[in-house]
Amino acid sequence: MAGPDFTVIADAIRSAAGLAATAGEAAEALQLGAVATTISGALGGTTSAAAANELSGAWDTAISTWSTDVRGHAQRLTDSAAAYEANEGANETTFRSTGPTRAV
Repeated sequence: MAGPDFTVIADAIRSAAGLAATAGEAAEALQLGAVATTISGALGGTTSAAAANELSGAWDTAISTWSTDVRGHAQRLTDSAAAYEANEGANETTFRSTGPTRAV
């Protein structure tokens, strides 16, 4: 699909969507908060242990938010690819239906 200044390649958009969704799922599976909790346990009672506990919650929240956001972005990319194709198909049908004797 081409315009005067850009080309839309729906398959490339879908590919990017798939990669984004995979990244979101992989990030969520990391469970970095558990790593920080383990560090906290190893440092028992120190200031660093308290900081590691705080870090655990912050990492869990940040990763969960990012994962949700990037998976939402992936869905919007997929929807956009479908919309581009649908619009292009509708335009093609309109142009074909005008026939050789009708001005567009």
